[in-house]
Formats: sequence, C-alpha cells, structure tokens
Amino acid sequence: MAKVALNIHDLTRAERLSKAQVALNAHGLPVESNGQPPAGEAEPPPAEALELFAAVKEGRELEQEKADAIANLARINTRLGESGKRIEKGYGALGGVVEKQSGGVASEIERRGYDTKAAPVRHYELPQVTNMHVARGDGEGRADLNFGSVDGAKTYPIRATNDPAGVTGWYLFDTSNRSFYHAMNLTPGIWWFQACAKGARNIQGPWSDKVQIKIA
Repeated sequence: MAKVALNIHDLTRAERLSKAQVALNAHGLPVESNGQPPAGEAEPPPAEALELFAAVKEGRELEQEKADAIANLARINTRLGESGKRIEKGYGALGGVVEKQSGGVASEIERRGYDTKAAPVRHYELPQVTNMHVARGDGEGRADLNFGSVDGAKTYPIRATNDPAGVTGWYLFDTSNRSFYHAMNLTPGIWWFQACAKGARNIQGPWSDKVQIKIA
C-alpha cells in the first residue's frame, strides 16, 4: 500500500509554499479561494486542509513583509551612506574653521572638540653592527668577514682601507645581502674593515668597530 511522502522539510520556503498549494488546489482551495471552498462542492475539504491553507496564507504574507522590509532596508542604507558623506564633509569644513581660529594651538583645537594630528614619525637610524670579526679566507688575497645581523637591514655596506693605521683612505669596498662577506683580491699588507646596516629609504646605521687583518 502506497504511503504519502512528506518530503518538503528540505525545500526552500518558496518551494514549500508552492508544493503545499498544489495539495490545497487538489482539495478545492486555490489561492484565490481565501480558504472558502467553491459553492456546490459535494464534499467540503477536511479541517486539516483549512489549517494548511491558513498556514500557507500566513507564509505568503510574511514573505511579502520580508521583501518589503529588505527593499526598505536598502533605501535606508542608501540614505545612511549619503548622510555619512555629508557628516564627513561638514566635519572637515568645520575642522578647517577651527584650525584657522585656533592659530595652530593644540589646546584650542581640542577645546573646540577636535583631535590634533600626531607629529610626523621620525625615521631613526638602524643600530650599529656588532660582533665584527675577520679571518683569513681560502686562497691568496682573501678575507672572511662575519658580523651580527640587524633587524630591519636590507643590505650591509662594507668599507675598507689598507692604511696601516686604519685612519685614512676608507672607501666603500662592496655591499653584502647577508651578515657575512668574502673579500677577495686584497693586496699584501694591513687591511681594516667596517660594516653597517642599511634599511628601507636608505636609512643607515653607524659603522661597526674596526677590525684588521694582515694579508701576506
């Protein structure tokens, strides 16, 4: 014996309303009937059909209310956006008047209900490179430099001089992307080296302590 499939649980609200209406139509209760079966029907619809009709009618009314509310909310959001722009424009215009009348005095600006802009942030130098060491490299005329890395450094300029006293003749020898460097092609004699950290916008820290090595 066949049984009724109560298969509307997983349907959308619109699909449930439509499927329920199909059943109501079969019981002489179309949408336009307003819950009243046509005159002359031999058998009136069961009470359950009338209850279903009332539920479907309420569902349709609520769906319409929801649609109207969504449309109204869209209009409100549009007006809120326009209002927000007017507020920003008005706040800026009054702020210009306050700035002019205050003469740039922070306390006067704040007294008139406005905040003051923060002072420009100064880009401080990077810290000094530390733990500078030098040792003979593999091969003639070579030296290996090692030093501590610096947070914020992009590169490490290396400068050198072969002045025995390490006082004059300093020049930019090369630039390293890491906290070590292999110097090559050094002529015999005393060599001095220093490194520094260089960051974004060419911000540069102070030079490291000097280190020396004798190249044979």
